Amino acid sequence: VVTLRVLISGGGTGGHIYPCLTVAKSLATGQGAPGGSGGWAGAVEFLYIGGPHPLDRRLVEEAGIPFAQIDAAGLRGMGIRAIPNVARLAGGLAQTVKVIRRFRPNVALVSGGYVSAPVVAACVALRIPLVVLTVEIDQGWVNMTAARVASAVTASYPPAMASLPPERSTLTGYPVREEFLHLDREKARTGLYLDASMPVLAVFGGSQGSHSINEALAGTLPDLLLATQVLHVCGEADLEDLQARQTAMPQVLRGRYRLFGYLPAKEMAEVVAASDLVVCRAGAAPLAELPLAGVPAIMVPGSFSSQETNARYLEGQGAASVILDAELTSDTLRDRTLALLRDHPRLETMAEKMRGLARPDASAAIAAVVRRVAGVGRL
Repeated sequence: VVTLRVLISGGGTGGHIYPCLTVAKSLATGQGAPGGSGGWAGAVEFLYIGGPHPLDRRLVEEAGIPFAQIDAAGLRGMGIRAIPNVARLAGGLAQTVKVIRRFRPNVALVSGGYVSAPVVAACVALRIPLVVLTVEIDQGWVNMTAARVASAVTASYPPAMASLPPERSTLTGYPVREEFLHLDREKARTGLYLDASMPVLAVFGGSQGSHSINEALAGTLPDLLLATQVLHVCGEADLEDLQARQTAMPQVLRGRYRLFGYLPAKEMAEVVAASDLVVCRAGAAPLAELPLAGVPAIMVPGSFSSQETNARYLEGQGAASVILDAELTSDTLRDRTLALLRDHPRLETMAEKMRGLARPDASAAIAAVVRRVAGVGRL
């Protein structure tokens, strides 16, 4: 039996890690292999190279994948603080070379972030075939550099293809977590004990929450709760303050407001599935997960990464409305939310547009690219 050894790297945010872990699961279960899952006769071994952030290690090890830590730090937007980080990346390169020589991978899959920089350099030096998984529409410097030397590049969204090498790039879609592939709206609403006669609004930021969204929502909750039920995933930082505000609400409104500090993937998928409208940041994951649920969105892009580009893409497809973070207030959030919830034809049209963007086979498609580049098909 031939063993396929896959080196994986991507870090700095969960948005770089989750897609890699999803593809790893597809590789392990044979998705994307010639002949389908039943045609896979080989073993797969993984090693994830990540940075010093504790979240990176926790997410990877919870997925059952060995984790090797290297020294790495960001450069973009760091100013003078980037100078010592250059030395850290150089040290990370030496560490990565040692790790790769021990693991002897057939192929490397990287999704960007500063952690991937020394991994890309080491793979080029050691002639390890490289697949770049791009998760954004606008690429960071690591992915743009890696795309020039990679054997293959996968794009999560159509506009990303314009900046990638056409002869080596494939539009696959974004590999969403498995929990979002099996959504059941009615079951989710029943499980959350929601009132079937009222619409449902879900509000969340990234994995750490969004203070600006939390503040805007808190300032208009009494108005919104007269018209809708609210499922709010706020992040741990603002949880205590929001719990105090919840306690001070009249009982009838308090029962329509569900507050969570953090939710794992299964419960998060249920929140999205149960909703009629979502208010969220515009990271790469919502761009792929919301279409699978067919839920329209008010997107509030953060001032980092390519979130505004992401949000404008969905807006241009007719699936979302955009409020810039600098323009976000309780009044703008209330007015936009209530206008959409009351305009049933527009909301349904947005939902249809959102559903049309779904790519549930993305993970298997990327797994097939990884196997092709590794030279491993039906083993």
